[in-house]
Amino acid sequence: MKRALQVAALTGGAAGFVLLVRHAGTEKLVEGARAFGVGTLVFVALAGFEHALHAFGWQRCFAPERTPRWRPLFEAYLAGYAFSLVTPTTAIGGDVLRASLVPPGATAAESAAAVTADRLACSVSDALVGLVGVVLLFGLAPLAGWHELALAGATLALGAGIAIFFAVQRSGTLAGWVAAHPLVAKLGGEALASRAAHAARSLDAHLRELHRERPGAFRSALLRNLAATLVGAAQVALFLAWLDEPAVLESAAIVFFVGVALDLFSFFIPAQIGAQEGSRMLGTTLAGLDPSLGLLLSLLLRVEQLIWAGIGLFFHGRISGLRRAGGEPV
Repeated sequence: MKRALQVAALTGGAAGFVLLVRHAGTEKLVEGARAFGVGTLVFVALAGFEHALHAFGWQRCFAPERTPRWRPLFEAYLAGYAFSLVTPTTAIGGDVLRASLVPPGATAAESAAAVTADRLACSVSDALVGLVGVVLLFGLAPLAGWHELALAGATLALGAGIAIFFAVQRSGTLAGWVAAHPLVAKLGGEALASRAAHAARSLDAHLRELHRERPGAFRSALLRNLAATLVGAAQVALFLAWLDEPAVLESAAIVFFVGVALDLFSFFIPAQIGAQEGSRMLGTTLAGLDPSLGLLLSLLLRVEQLIWAGIGLFFHGRISGLRRAGGEPV
């Protein structure tokens, strides 16, 4: 059932992507791409800075005495990013992979806890930015009554989900509830259930310790992830300024915040194909710009994403190869 839904979402997104390209017109896209030219290199470099900040945020989620160095975490982060982008597992698959690639020093439970806490920090930072986008949608978009209700309901549901995620982490009950479920013993046997319960207790203990005894570390992770998310605004401003569009800062703010808001509601679509394009076209329209600019911006984001995903896949191969040879990244 889940696979069928993913295929349906991907098919619908791909169809939407084709329709958006036809609507914008290939001539405008080609002309805009030529005008942006070498700006693409700066655009891609800014994305690298964003990933670096995300890795710094993740680093703060480890215990001080066992904090891995930044470089191997950056490589592991990019490997997870690539996996989440090129497979239908979304962020969950990428988080599992990067937890497995943490260099020696931290235990498996500590690595899993750090990834879980970092996912919360990323979710909160994205939600804060997305909330600004929701406000802009209410103020600028011609929403009908039921559209406003749906947007408000989705926003409240997202906020409630993040609040619950934080509450169960802080209380130390996130993994324990899953591991204690009777279905675990039924499917895997008592031995597996016992091992799962032990691992869950260790994971929950690390999360509880982070949130209760080192709240400053989590706040630091949150701020670094927030700074990373806001790098996207600099990318949009660069894009519009390079193409000599008017009111760059105001337009960039609208396009960026609206894009992030709508991205939050389309996470279930693999690679957000079609949805990312539509959200940027809506953002440029609300900013009073040609919607084809939004599509071109999204295509540049696709190029940037593929480049950094390729680098992430390279790092994954490098780390895996070194481990098979008995070594570790340096």
